Amino acid sequence: MLDETEQVPVPNGGDWILALQDADGNDLKTYAFTPMELTDGEEVVGRPAVIALIVPAIEGLAKIEIRVGSQVVATRNASATAPVVQITLPAPEQGSVHTLDTLDVAWTASDADGDPLSFSVLYSNDDGATWQTQVTGLTENHYTIDSSLIPGGNNSRVRVLASDGFLGGEAISAPFFIPGHAPQVLINSPVPLATFWPGQSVVLNGSAYDLEDGTLSGSSLIWSSSIDGFLGTGTISDTVNLSTGDHVISLTATDSNGMQRSTQVNIAVVGGAAPEPILIQSSPNALSHIVFEGGAAATLELALGGSDDSSLAWEASADHAWIRLNATSGTLPAQFEVTIAPAGLDVGSYKGIITIAAEGAANAPLEIPVVLEVMQRPTLSLAPGALQYTVVANGEAGEFEINLGSSNDTSLNWQASANTPWISLDPAAGVVPATLVVRILPDGLDPDTYHGVISVAASPAGNSPATILVTLTVKPVDMYLPFLRGTK
Repeated sequence: MLDETEQVPVPNGGDWILALQDADGNDLKTYAFTPMELTDGEEVVGRPAVIALIVPAIEGLAKIEIRVGSQVVATRNASATAPVVQITLPAPEQGSVHTLDTLDVAWTASDADGDPLSFSVLYSNDDGATWQTQVTGLTENHYTIDSSLIPGGNNSRVRVLASDGFLGGEAISAPFFIPGHAPQVLINSPVPLATFWPGQSVVLNGSAYDLEDGTLSGSSLIWSSSIDGFLGTGTISDTVNLSTGDHVISLTATDSNGMQRSTQVNIAVVGGAAPEPILIQSSPNALSHIVFEGGAAATLELALGGSDDSSLAWEASADHAWIRLNATSGTLPAQFEVTIAPAGLDVGSYKGIITIAAEGAANAPLEIPVVLEVMQRPTLSLAPGALQYTVVANGEAGEFEINLGSSNDTSLNWQASANTPWISLDPAAGVVPATLVVRILPDGLDPDTYHGVISVAASPAGNSPATILVTLTVKPVDMYLPFLRGTK
């Protein structure tokens, strides 16, 4: 509800206050908190931090104020009415089909108070069970989604959220069809135009990613040769039985919907006795890194050597700024670090080349492919999103189940915690999908209404940590003499 930027130093815990106020500026309820400081290792001015709180709205709420001690750093006043949203695109007819490269989303919105509105657009390919945020902070009434970057589905929907800065409204489209996508396929080894001799081992290394299925492996990946046919399955295989000739090596990936995509490299197997040229060799002969959007850089090691233990001089260079070398020259043998830095890159596939020049090497310049896949972060889902329990004083504990899931069924390691001792969690950690058992323990609590928050952290989910508001109402015993058990 608040979206403010202030140059305020991050204080010690408890110095920050979120105040819910009435129309006269009187505090109805206050919450002490500590902002979550960002420590991503990059050089920044000051100490950036995030404020993310979920608190219950209360009767008479007209204003929200954030304070540091006695200093007010941000305020937001409630408007009288919430925004109203209506989606006009995709077509409102249920079951419409969208097969274009882009999905156009448009809507109308109004606010009786005349407040400026901002919008967020979300997409679901599972009838609204999970949502992927596509954009936030829009001021226009339209947005175009790149269909190649979202998973297809028979019951896809879009959701538009409108905010006047305090109150919000939303609209969800009728279900529509987005076709699935064929996998993206990469061959890391052998490298294009490589030369081999009869009996020499040829390492087959590749990968495939599917928007609907995730990473593919095993029998979903098939290696073949234009001369010798089937060679093997999986991300890594090898063969020593290639026939003499010019081969087209193919890697074909098939997803669960039967959609296929192939990629190829050309190599040669030459006849006769193998010559003994001086060859510069790298280990590994290709580099790859898969990271979620906004993820950290990866540092990989690259070793160089000569086929005859020679000490040739070499020079190295990279063709993209996201490939960084900590050494660019030397003599063989050598080892240096390659840092793949995805900072600032959008979701997508990126290919680069490290070039090794070495005068006297028969295969120089040697090109080492570098592949970077930047993927959209999964979304952590919690259902239900809030819990309420009413019980008489010293009554029985309440037990609830929270279902934890993720977009695209991505496996996420999660940890859960509660901010109050009357909330018990079992288990406190695990792997999504999972069920979290929540026990609400009213024993020893005086009659009153209590609020707690369950936080579930699951990296690298884009909405981590996700929170669940828990409300416990303890009633006096004399009000419920016939009823001594709690109610959900």
